Amino acid sequence: MDLVRKIFHDHDAEEVLKIRIPSRPIEDSLAWHFEKSGLFSVRSAYKLALRDFVQQQGVASSSSSMDGGRRAWKLLWSTPVPQKINFFAWKLATEGLATMQNRMRRNLESDSTCRLCGTGEEDGYHAVVACTKSRALRDELRKDWELISEDMLVRSGPGWFLLLLDKLDTEARAQVLFCFWRSWHLRNDAVHGKGLASVEASASFVKNYWSSLLCIRHSADQNEKGKSQVVSTWSIARRDVENQTNTKEMPIWKPPIQGWVKINVDAAFSAHSGEASIGLIIRDHAGQVLLTAWKVIQRCSSVEEAEATTCFEGVQLAVEWISKPAIL
Repeated sequence: MDLVRKIFHDHDAEEVLKIRIPSRPIEDSLAWHFEKSGLFSVRSAYKLALRDFVQQQGVASSSSSMDGGRRAWKLLWSTPVPQKINFFAWKLATEGLATMQNRMRRNLESDSTCRLCGTGEEDGYHAVVACTKSRALRDELRKDWELISEDMLVRSGPGWFLLLLDKLDTEARAQVLFCFWRSWHLRNDAVHGKGLASVEASASFVKNYWSSLLCIRHSADQNEKGKSQVVSTWSIARRDVENQTNTKEMPIWKPPIQGWVKINVDAAFSAHSGEASIGLIIRDHAGQVLLTAWKVIQRCSSVEEAEATTCFEGVQLAVEWISKPAIL
């Protein structure tokens, strides 16, 4: 023990002295501490380097995880956005999205080039940050939001997304998650859908969704103080082909009695193109959002048909997913 302490630094000596002395004589051998097998691997060395890089960038880690530690993941999951957006963010952080790069790795595609812009390989960063359509969405959102600058959206390594979230406050993190989530939707609509989702309509949808959530949060705070009526906005209208936005006066949302849910519906109709967009939201007596939905109708004859279709969709979804009596 004296020899060990003489040769090694104090912290190294303490680790060496923790090693159990074998009960029978055996030859010493080299072992790589970062693999359970004791054998060196490039993968484990890469993870070790990534962990050191993340720590140098200022992301605190309180565990031995190689991907940024508990703090970064806690920031992701605690961001006040709908759970589906949290889940999307988790998949983005773990490179679990069905990008062309991941599809090629699984032999589902022969080429990993982005199908939208064709300017590079499509991984998670390219899909939600570097692609031209994602950039266009951010530019559109900046007309009303103080979104983070482009200088912060850099690929600093495999942990770029967690590093970015660690630098932002709660509101900025939520806006970034909304923006990336909608960018991925635009990509999927263009690659796998009909390609009807526009950048302008998506930006309008995100901003209205954001406003609705803020009002619901305000509504919950007011309910806790004993107020029965709260002000809430409900508008998930998409812009028509002439880029004209349908607006409505802010309604007074009255909660249903306890044990019931309320279905609010809305529709926008363009007589010029025959297109309509419909949206609905289902909330309980406390203002908690239970379900939302929206879609575009390509061939519609009148605003009455659009409204009736929205009511029908709301009742169908309530019957399928909500096991409580409902007010439409």
